Amino acid sequence: MFDLDLFEEAKKFVGILKNDECYCFVPVLPLGGKKSVKTLEIG
Repeated sequence: MFDLDLFEEAKKFVGILKNDECYCFVPVLPLGGKKSVKTLEIG
């Protein structure tokens, strides 16, 4: 499910994406990552 609030926060915290990038939670959510902008990276 798309989280618009998290997306807007991610743009401010990590930056705007290029056409071949995506936001990634590190570690990924199924492996115990937290759904937070503090765990985001551009991949």
